[in-house]
Amino acid sequence: MNQSIQKRVKWLFREYGITRQEIIEYLKWEFERRHMHRRHDPKKSCLQTYVLTFCYYGVLSMVKKCKKYLGRTSSVTKGQKKDGKKIEERSGASYEPYEKNGIEELLELDSPEDLLIGKELMQMALDHFGQDDLAVLLGAKDRDAVATKLGITYDTYQKRLERKRRRFKNILQQADYLD
Repeated sequence: MNQSIQKRVKWLFREYGITRQEIIEYLKWEFERRHMHRRHDPKKSCLQTYVLTFCYYGVLSMVKKCKKYLGRTSSVTKGQKKDGKKIEERSGASYEPYEKNGIEELLELDSPEDLLIGKELMQMALDHFGQDDLAVLLGAKDRDAVATKLGITYDTYQKRLERKRRRFKNILQQADYLD
């Protein structure tokens, strides 16, 4: 059962970019939401087996939900939009590739100030992540292709990207963009 869970966790990470921490948080939330801690009967099974079985079926449920609601991500992450057209890859230190239909499409705007803040945030993200990593995070480029381009493994690239994402979150928190 442990190996089956590990395989599915790796699959979720590869296919959808869902980290182990996110899976753990989801399982904890689901465990509490369903009041599973109240249902455990020590006479029927030990707590460890009870939790392991819940995790097994919880991860299976998560895989099923991802397939149903998110579908396969390959159509977007292989360098194509959902309508099947190729995304143009440009180089340079600007956010032009993301403004093809206007940066307004990426943001919820209520006022011109929101547009200005959005552009500042986009420039901060571009400066922090770089063109390729930002394109991967926005779904315009495939993670595997960028990892190959950098000459590193997919898992190494994922870890590198996750560290950058966490640092950027801290930067945004220090700048009072996040709570």
